[in-house]
Amino acid sequence: QLRWSLRFNLFCVMILVQVVQMIVSFQEYLAGTIDFRRFVNFCIISFVGQLAPEICVLFAEYFTSTDYAPVRSLAMNSDLGVVQVVLQGFGQGFLSTSLPSGLMIVI
Repeated sequence: QLRWSLRFNLFCVMILVQVVQMIVSFQEYLAGTIDFRRFVNFCIISFVGQLAPEICVLFAEYFTSTDYAPVRSLAMNSDLGVVQVVLQGFGQGFLSTSLPSGLMIVI
């Protein structure tokens, strides 16, 4: 419950920062120091730059929280031996880092 409350607060801060950035960029556009294309680019870059880390945190939380399937399946397989747990942990670790790194490559 606390985690989602903190995430909501972060989302509100992200919206506030985005609005302030758009206002400042729009003022620069009105002053003539940037053209409209650059204003739009600033807005997109700011939005993606604030959203991408949050998506990476969601991926990390999914793979490390006891509330979700990867950790639960690892715990259920713990009676199969150390090697099974280590190999499954490595596989889940590689998967958990491939999704955020793929996102960063796309962005």
